[in-house]
Amino acid sequence: MVRATCFLISTLLSLTLGCRTAQPTVISHPVVAGPTASPELVAELTALDRRLFALVFDHQDDEALRSLLADDFQFHHDKQGFNTFSSPETFVASIRQNFQGRATGENVRARREAVAGSETIYPIAKHGAIHTGMHRFYGIEAGKPDQLRETGRFFHVWRLEKGQWKLAQVFSYDHQPAS
Repeated sequence: MVRATCFLISTLLSLTLGCRTAQPTVISHPVVAGPTASPELVAELTALDRRLFALVFDHQDDEALRSLLADDFQFHHDKQGFNTFSSPETFVASIRQNFQGRATGENVRARREAVAGSETIYPIAKHGAIHTGMHRFYGIEAGKPDQLRETGRFFHVWRLEKGQWKLAQVFSYDHQPAS
């Protein structure tokens, strides 16, 4: 009986110790990279970016500007606050007021320039894309060279809706006065 008990204890210890040292089975899931932006996507979104800012700074066209914006458009600005414009209509109205202020001399005429080499586009599967970069803002006065006023960064979320790109969110941040 002692021999049987020793055998049983020895067997249980072997099994227990064997379980402790056994390596668990690892199921391997390959890690894959996210989608990359095609040259066509980069060209399309940078063209839309240029069109957006041309409409904001150079050519007042409420309908064209509104057509670029998603129905749930949001605009966040480090100097003006979170969700500064919570709808496409409030954003378009603000741009219209800015043009009116320029006509009376109340607002400075300006232009925006994306910093060459700073822009990157990241596709978002089944949604759209993120467009990031740096930009410069210049004041424009007749008869004078454009004056760099400030720099900043942008993070735009573009959504593909029924084959059309719509700007859904804007994050405009890290604004710094020109030195």
